[in-house]
Amino acid sequence: MATYTAKDVTNDIGHLIGDDEKVIQECLAICHNFNISPEDLRWKLEALNFKTTTTHSEIASVNLDSILALKAQMQRELTQKKVQPKPTTVAANVSRLRRNIPMPGTNAAPSPAAPAGRNVVAQVKQEDIQVAGPSRAVFSGPKQDEKEQRAYRYMFEKQLEKSDKLDKMINDVAELVRKHYKIDKIDDPSIPTDNDIVIVGRIFQDIEIDSKLTESTVFIQSSRVHSGGSRTPVKFDPQLIIRNHIRGATGIGLFPGAIVVMKGRNGSEKYFLANEILALPLPGQTITQPATNAMKVDPVDSSAFSLAVACGPFTSDSDLTYAPLASIVEALQKDKPSALLLVGPFIDAAHPSIKTGDLDVTPTDLFRRRIYKPLRTFLDASPGSIVILLPGIRDLISQHAVYPQSELSSDLVQNDPRIYLVPNPAKFKINDVTFGACSVDVLFHLRREEFMKAGRQEDPIPPAHEDDVGTDAMANLCRHLIQQRSFYPIFPTPQELAHEVNLDISHSDGLKLLDQENPAVPDVLILPSKLKHFVKTVHTTTSINPSFLNRGTYALLKVAAGSDVVNVKQRLNCEIIRLGK
Repeated sequence: MATYTAKDVTNDIGHLIGDDEKVIQECLAICHNFNISPEDLRWKLEALNFKTTTTHSEIASVNLDSILALKAQMQRELTQKKVQPKPTTVAANVSRLRRNIPMPGTNAAPSPAAPAGRNVVAQVKQEDIQVAGPSRAVFSGPKQDEKEQRAYRYMFEKQLEKSDKLDKMINDVAELVRKHYKIDKIDDPSIPTDNDIVIVGRIFQDIEIDSKLTESTVFIQSSRVHSGGSRTPVKFDPQLIIRNHIRGATGIGLFPGAIVVMKGRNGSEKYFLANEILALPLPGQTITQPATNAMKVDPVDSSAFSLAVACGPFTSDSDLTYAPLASIVEALQKDKPSALLLVGPFIDAAHPSIKTGDLDVTPTDLFRRRIYKPLRTFLDASPGSIVILLPGIRDLISQHAVYPQSELSSDLVQNDPRIYLVPNPAKFKINDVTFGACSVDVLFHLRREEFMKAGRQEDPIPPAHEDDVGTDAMANLCRHLIQQRSFYPIFPTPQELAHEVNLDISHSDGLKLLDQENPAVPDVLILPSKLKHFVKTVHTTTSINPSFLNRGTYALLKVAAGSDVVNVKQRLNCEIIRLGK
């Protein structure tokens, strides 16, 4: 048995207990009586005193009463453990395997080696930075007092509200473009002119055409402020110029719903001839200000942390055992990431067994048995970690089946303070790193709808990072979201894909990538897609497609501690990991 001193206790948990001699001696007695180290005691104290507010989490103050409460709890657990039978029979172990319950011993201490059977299939490493071990993750997410607004009654959409929202999107971009390019006036594309004019509008396809957007079917619709909402056919000059686009790109992607800026003229009232496309300006990046003497900054805000990201479906199409989820939980019990983000669907309405009614429990019971229970196992093994749950449109456990989608009910996780529920899409922060995430496969939808228009580049914008390549098709799909400032810039939704989105344009404010509280582009974008998994650098953002867990992959991010001279991009290391077969 190791021998610990009062100095050992003070070094490990002095920041929690202060210098009260009685508290220090009681902590020392617990370490000796229960044969645990001061570091293990610190994890237990933090878990017991873990509290949340509407926007962040914190460790409540620890006093003698807290220590005595923990001591009593540990004594009860020790007593219960002594009377439990040991599951030693082979039959019991086989039964566990069939029911996908972790075998005894999976909560063992982590090994420095990588988990067996785990293969890294993609990786982006910015610098050779030593990433620290697990640290407390301070979560800051959407305001809880706006939860009722996010859970709106979505069957009451009004046409006027819908058209007002569509107009406002165009007007907001028009004002942004006017300031960025120093344009005096935004004109009407439907009115004939002798001179070139600048127009801003939304790309539409000829409503009589039921195929993909092509050069001959492009229409543009300006807002009612600029053109009365008229739609005008667009033709492109053979010598088309593409201005201020990313350097290296050979063209620019257009798709239904994209808001674009064009320069040209309408010489015949029949169509607008575009001789120039002006790329939308890219938003700024998150700037971490160095602390001043007047600022009180929690040092944990820029401390190192790790985040595992897994996206549903979480079980194979052949059963509802959720074996992939059980596998990742077993791996994460060893890795102990600071945070785990799970992106739905959790109980997928499109699963074959659910579609045929081959289900003998309620969706809620299935969630608690196959999702919530393994998560509690993970949290018990890693008491310093948190879990973030983001729903999917096809989730049977969600009462809000439209996009944007409200968060899940806290009753599903029994109001566990270490499990955070966020809407879909969501913008949140862990320590000082900002994230954006959604469950809709917007990348696949963009790839399907996008029409590439070639042109001659002028005044190209150099990439913000050397890994940002203008010729990368996947990166350019992510770039659409950043330039359009939306998690879903397509409109209208393709008819054959509409059931995957259930887009509610009247509440499209919930789809904004940037807003007043989040004025900068997120440091990390998580965009699950059926397209091949990747980690890409786009502008100042790390864009990640972890693919789906039932395909055997998930993402693991490690962020080194911050400083006044190292930005988030240099601190971040991301890899796509394949589960063992």
